[in-house]
Amino acid sequence: GQQRRQFFADLERLGREARGSKRRLAVAIADLDGFKPINDRYGHLIGDSVLQMVGSRLASGFGEFRNVYRLGGDEFAFIAAEVSDDDLLLAQADAVIASVRQHMALGDICVSTGCTIGIAIAPDAFTPNALYEKADYALYHAKRAGRNRALLFTAEHERLIRSQAIVEQELRGADF
Repeated sequence: GQQRRQFFADLERLGREARGSKRRLAVAIADLDGFKPINDRYGHLIGDSVLQMVGSRLASGFGEFRNVYRLGGDEFAFIAAEVSDDDLLLAQADAVIASVRQHMALGDICVSTGCTIGIAIAPDAFTPNALYEKADYALYHAKRAGRNRALLFTAEHERLIRSQAIVEQELRGADF
């Protein structure tokens, strides 16, 4: 959709600016946990209201997480244009998660949803797609580790991806 295109366009622009001023930039992807049962049980109108409420909570801003985009479904993304400290970034992501988890009253029903976040900090040279993929990989690992947490893409993840790619290449090249 439009927000998704806007996200990648902004990421490209902010990335150029960050490189020019030697700042570090990060992308965070937030995925809602337990949204589908709410949607299934109460219907799309309530589901949409939940997404709007979550969106406005996310947009209220947490430190460097100022640009918020709804990428589709129950997936949101942030661009942090200036990252000073990794631990601070994770603490801000935890604040996002705590905010999302607060109960939402919609008429006479009360619902709550969780949130898991994957974060990738841009290396000096990066493409928006590659940075998004890294944040998505961190999100996947955060979900496997038990949801409702934030995880930063690390050198260890990079190593895992490389070794998986090598194995896939070997398998494709093998003549069984």
